[in-house]
Amino acid sequence: MTGPDMNPLPGSRHGQLRLALRWGLHRLAIYLGAMLVLAGLILVLPDAGLWITLSALSGLGLAATLWLLLPLPRMILLAPVIVAGLVIALERSNDQKIDLTMFPVTPTDLTMAVTTPTGVLISIGAPDWAFALVYLVPAAAGLGLAIVALVALRRRGLWSGLARFGVLAASAIVAAGALWGLYQVILRTTSTYLLAHQDRLEVWEPAGISTFSNEVGVLGFLVYAHDIESTDRDQFLTYAPGVPAPGRPQVLAAADVYILQEQMQNAPPPNIVILHAESTFDPNLVFRLDRQVTNPLFPTSPADTRPASAHLAVPALVDTVGGGSWTSEFEVLTGIDARLFGVAGRFTHSSLSPSANATFPRYLAALGYQLAAYTYSDGGFYNYRRGYLNYGFKEFYDIDFFAIPSTDAQIADTAMTLGTVATDAPFLKMILLNDNHSPHHCAPERAAEYETVAFEGEATEAMTCALQEYLWRSQNVARTVDLIEARLILLKETTGRDYVLAVYGDHQPYSFTGGGSAEHNMGLDFNAVRKDGEKRLTLVQIRSSRPNLLNCCGGAAMPLTLLPTLISAYVAPSLEDLYLPETLYQFDNCGSDWIGRLVTSSFYGKSGANDDQRCEAFPEIVAALQESNVMRRPDAGSRVGTAQAAPEVAKDANQFRCLDPEGNLVVELSVSGTKLGEPPLFAVRLDGVEVGRGAVDGAIDTAERSADPAEILSQPQTVQLKTRLAHIPRTIGVEFLNDNWAGEGKTGDTDLWLQSVQVGAVRLEAADFQPVDVISPPGIDYGTWYRFSRSGGLVGFLPSDFCR
Repeated sequence: MTGPDMNPLPGSRHGQLRLALRWGLHRLAIYLGAMLVLAGLILVLPDAGLWITLSALSGLGLAATLWLLLPLPRMILLAPVIVAGLVIALERSNDQKIDLTMFPVTPTDLTMAVTTPTGVLISIGAPDWAFALVYLVPAAAGLGLAIVALVALRRRGLWSGLARFGVLAASAIVAAGALWGLYQVILRTTSTYLLAHQDRLEVWEPAGISTFSNEVGVLGFLVYAHDIESTDRDQFLTYAPGVPAPGRPQVLAAADVYILQEQMQNAPPPNIVILHAESTFDPNLVFRLDRQVTNPLFPTSPADTRPASAHLAVPALVDTVGGGSWTSEFEVLTGIDARLFGVAGRFTHSSLSPSANATFPRYLAALGYQLAAYTYSDGGFYNYRRGYLNYGFKEFYDIDFFAIPSTDAQIADTAMTLGTVATDAPFLKMILLNDNHSPHHCAPERAAEYETVAFEGEATEAMTCALQEYLWRSQNVARTVDLIEARLILLKETTGRDYVLAVYGDHQPYSFTGGGSAEHNMGLDFNAVRKDGEKRLTLVQIRSSRPNLLNCCGGAAMPLTLLPTLISAYVAPSLEDLYLPETLYQFDNCGSDWIGRLVTSSFYGKSGANDDQRCEAFPEIVAALQESNVMRRPDAGSRVGTAQAAPEVAKDANQFRCLDPEGNLVVELSVSGTKLGEPPLFAVRLDGVEVGRGAVDGAIDTAERSADPAEILSQPQTVQLKTRLAHIPRTIGVEFLNDNWAGEGKTGDTDLWLQSVQVGAVRLEAADFQPVDVISPPGIDYGTWYRFSRSGGLVGFLPSDFCR
């Protein structure tokens, strides 16, 4: 006789569970079979028509996943329709973005659209009602899902609902694995296609990457771009130059060429304003004109058109065309070339700012500066607000703090009065202007104010009028600069504090470069009247109440990355204290462009595409910039201690009780080691910033023999370094720099052995340090010593009161 538990009825608890499990397993089997078939087909797709076949098969994979995860009636028919609509929308968006910016849709675009939709709506000029949808659509979707779940629960019963939920959770796990496999297959297919066609596509250029996205389809390109974005942004940090960085004396010798050391002052630091002059450039350098036009900001204008405070007025070479202001902002705030980060370098605030470490704002913060940034954009757009906070700014003011509309003069007036400005502390204000933004349509109401100037050669009336409108706006920009300088002069009269005012043009506007939307470029083509084919020349001007100490740049266009170093010359008491003097070494050895062309979509060009154009000193400069610690991996902060709160700043270095009578912090290291060729070389870092280097000159030579640990530890030596302090450091790091090994079975090894570090009156033993990279440490503990068996670093934490 069969009991009820042996043959459960469909309506019983066990029957519901069994039916739900059987139903779920059948769907999983069908899904996995379909995904395997799709993966196999994708791997053998021909190159011809790849965009449509890859999009179709990838879309079917997404539709199958949707069918698996949303077990609703007729979903087998609805899922392909939904995915097809999504793919078509993405393809349209991709075409529009290429037309607008000369660059395809990337995963970063999609991430920003989801995480900061209001910023995207502002950027495209969406109507007011569209902003309500940002909140209504997710709320409606959530409510709809809740209703569907409740209805299903009532219809099927509690146990059936719970069983189906369990099956759905398991299905989600299986789907994640299947999608990862599909991702890998698509990546392999797109990478293989690129490898076969890279000479034709030239994906290191914007036009090439746009063509590539069209030829593999938007889904295939998004997979490829995700892989590139997730690897290339760190490429600069993980790239092995193969040569050592230039020595500190070489770097400072280059700096001495462009900065007059005898004019540097050990005086109270000046107030600093960095003015982002939107889309401002010198037309005399860019176009063939029938006469020279003048403006106090234009480098070609006579010197007597500028005030005596103008110490530098030169052309600048930027790394973006038409748009992409954030690229220039990143380079001004870090001194690091955004091209080194490939695709991520086009989205600096969202992709790169989390890696920002020893930036120019943080350099100033350590000297007691107050930091504030002002922009007429939405703070949510492409991570603007969070990006500036990541760079080290303490205050950020976006469009919500300004009257709408605001002219440049009104933006400047608000920025100079907004925020905490204490009279006993210097400030850095980063102010982003907006008036010169494209388009530059004629304004008949002010035609009488336009300059009479024309292009040499064939040009339409619309082209000439656009130039005249640009010149009119540029005069307003110049007046805004004068307005800010007048405010700084007034502050100097009331507080006695000097000032530095730096102005830079971020890029030429779409109005004159082409690209962008038809609204921005006005359908005009200026190529026939251009002098500069690359469209990268803008301008830089530095004014100051201090003596002129700049001797830059010999008539050459100045890389925008030099700007923070040159500004720091007015702050630093000596060349040794400059911010990132490596940029001057770069300029001295390579001129205006050390990479050689506007490479924007990969790490200085894949497959050696740009090797013949880049500077010979490229590898050693990369090594120097890596060692500068301006950028670090986003996950390194917790181990290195650089992501902590701002350090305590001293108004007077004499308050530091850890200093010697000459005002230096003395760091003594007890070390030993072995050498194969050069002795062990190490760097010492305070709060992640290098403050000096040393070598174990008495290291045992192991070229011809081995040395046992007892012999090594019996010959310790003391290496002493001295450094000035701007703030009380929280961490001290020791990095072994030049590991060398003869190989398996051979004698000869360069190793560093560390026993202790004395920082002022505080002694840290080797055991007090931890590896910077805890996953792959550079060595091992050996009793009371630490043996570095390969290059890498240790970090130790200093007592909070050791120097007070």
